[in-house]
Amino acid sequence: MHSRTYFFLLITLLFLFSGSACKTGPTPLQEEEPSKPKVIIKPPDWVLGKGHPNFPQQRYLVGVGFSDMNSVSANESARSNLAKNLKVKIRSTMVDISTTEKTHIESVIETEVDTVLEGVEIKDGWLDQSKGVYYALAVVERSLAASSTQDRVQKIESVLQRNMSEGVAAENRAEVVTALSHYLSGYQKSPALPPLKSALHIIILSRENPGPQNISAGEFESRIKSIVLNLNLATVSGDRQIVKTQKGVALPLVAKVYLLKEGNQTPVSNIPVVFSYETGQGELEKEKTSGPDGTVQTTIHKISSYEEANHVIAVKLDYSRIRSSFDGDFAEKLLSPLKNKRATFDYAVQTP
Repeated sequence: MHSRTYFFLLITLLFLFSGSACKTGPTPLQEEEPSKPKVIIKPPDWVLGKGHPNFPQQRYLVGVGFSDMNSVSANESARSNLAKNLKVKIRSTMVDISTTEKTHIESVIETEVDTVLEGVEIKDGWLDQSKGVYYALAVVERSLAASSTQDRVQKIESVLQRNMSEGVAAENRAEVVTALSHYLSGYQKSPALPPLKSALHIIILSRENPGPQNISAGEFESRIKSIVLNLNLATVSGDRQIVKTQKGVALPLVAKVYLLKEGNQTPVSNIPVVFSYETGQGELEKEKTSGPDGTVQTTIHKISSYEEANHVIAVKLDYSRIRSSFDGDFAEKLLSPLKNKRATFDYAVQTP
C-alpha cells in the first residue's frame, strides 16, 4: 500500500518538474522589423544640363556651376562657366581677326565678354546632400546682353571711323606724328570689334556668320607701314666740303625730312633728328627738329681730329623721341624701321 502511494507521489513530482522546466526555458527570438528604403532625391533638370523651365535658352544665356565648399563658390563657378561658354563660342565664330597679335585678341575677348555679362544673376541653386556638392544657375537675358553689346559695337565703330578719317587728314597735311597717333590708336582699338560682333551673333541666335568689320586692324596697320616706309631723310647742302683749319666747315650741314607720296617729296615738319659723327671727331649741334619746310641743319664749330682723310656725319631720325609719343609694345613693332632712316655728309680734311 505504501509502495503504491510513493509511486504516485514520484510521478506527480516528475510532472511538475518537467512543466516548470518548460516555462523557464529560452524564449523564442522576435522577428526584426524590415528596414525603410532610402529616399533618392533626383537632381533638377538644369543640374543635369537639360535646361530650366523658367529660363529657356531661347531667351536666356545660362551657366551651371558647382562647388564642394559653399553656395557662394558655386555662384562664382556658375558665372565663370557662363562666361567661358560664351568665349569658346566667340572664338569659333570669329571670321576676321585682322591682326597678328593673337595674345592681344585673347585679352580683348576676356575683357569684352566680362563687360557683356555684367547683368548676370544667380536664379537657382541646389545642394546634393549625399555628396555635399552645391550647384548654382547663372542667367542673363539675351535681350539685355544684346542691347549692351550693340551699344559697344556702335561706339567702337564710331571711334574707329574718327581715327581713320582724322589720320588720313593729318597724313594729307604731312603731319606725320599726328597721323601715326590716330592710326596707332585705331590699330589698338579695332581688335575689340570682331569679338563683340561674334558675341552679338551668338546672343541673338543668328544663323548667319558675322561679317568682317568695316575698318579692320589691317587697314590701320597698312597706313602705319606706308608712312614708316616713305618717311625719309635727304641731304640738301653742305656735303663734300674741304676743310683746312680747325675752326670747322664753312657751310652748315642741311638735310630735309620728307614723305614720299606718289613720287613727290612732301616736306614734314616737327620731326626730331640727331646729327652724329660716324668717322672723325668734332664739335657740332646734335639734336634738331625739322621746320615748316622739312629742313634741319647743324653747324660744325670745331674739328678735333685730323687723322682721317675724310669725316662722315650722319643725320638720323631721333627714334627714341618719336617713340616716346606713343604707348604700347605694338607701336615698337610697327615703328622700329624708323631706326634705320638716315642721310650722310662727308668732308675732306686737308692738313696745312
